[in-house]
Amino acid sequence: MSDSDHEAVTLRPGEHWQLRLPALGAAGYTWTWRTEGDAGAVKIDQGRPPAEELEGRPFGTSADALFTVTAVRPGRIALQLEHHRVWEQDKPPIERRRYDIVVT
Repeated sequence: MSDSDHEAVTLRPGEHWQLRLPALGAAGYTWTWRTEGDAGAVKIDQGRPPAEELEGRPFGTSADALFTVTAVRPGRIALQLEHHRVWEQDKPPIERRRYDIVVT
């Protein structure tokens, strides 16, 4: 399992920050996230790369996970992400990431 150091991100209301993480979806892994702190300070959307980026890739290839964080109002949150198989409750994630987000 890999735990990355946490990173600090500063945004202003209306700004967007996009996070792209390598995923192993073809092997059953997914990124899940949770926040601590002022969750109303940001809006978080999870998605996939655009279809045209995935065109021509071999069937069964994993696609990266995209997270878009939109700053809503001043506040501070910690965004914690885990890369794991959701049905393997007894196993630790293969990777964890943490981002401290401040909206000024």
